[in-house]
Amino acid sequence: PMATYGWKSAVDGDWATAADWSPAGPPNAATADATIAVDGAYTVTIATAESFLVDSLTFAPTGAAVLALNGKLTVGGPMLWSGGDVAGPGTLTTTGTTTISGWSYIDGGLTWINSGTVLDSYNIYDDYRLTTSALTNTVSNQATGVFNITADGFSAFYNLFQSAPTVFVNAGLLEKTAGTGTVNFYAALNNTGTVKVTSGILGLDGGGI
Repeated sequence: PMATYGWKSAVDGDWATAADWSPAGPPNAATADATIAVDGAYTVTIATAESFLVDSLTFAPTGAAVLALNGKLTVGGPMLWSGGDVAGPGTLTTTGTTTISGWSYIDGGLTWINSGTVLDSYNIYDDYRLTTSALTNTVSNQATGVFNITADGFSAFYNLFQSAPTVFVNAGLLEKTAGTGTVNFYAALNNTGTVKVTSGILGLDGGGI
């Protein structure tokens, strides 16, 4: 049976600590759904030697919450990302549908491997919390991966503090499918796949192709 776990409070902790979840966790199975949505400034850490798997992840805090991936987190199904900062230098792997629907951030040399579908309709910024990070963030969109920009008038991977940028390695499909305006894409694009715009303008402000 599926089991749903929620992070209990706006207090720093390690993903592996059972008592920090309700019900007691940690979520670590293909049948586990995890939610981190408590308001406040806190950090949920996956340590360097740790690796966790969940069926789904809702990461939707409204404060300065950080999911600090020093190790690995795999999301096998849907991920809802709306607010909060996913920081490296560990690895986030997404294989289902990831929906970015509110202010979101990547930080600290994160590697994000996507073989599913990302639906991005809102700003995602670089190094917002770790403003002096020297570690480049890498988004690796695999051959089966789709990164679909589904709205207008926002910035993707904008390097707000001009620290380490993001490199977007695209072996799959990067596309813009909605809106008649412009989305500014600030990651440096390393493309061996397909870039397609069927609506509006996708500005490759980070260069590369």
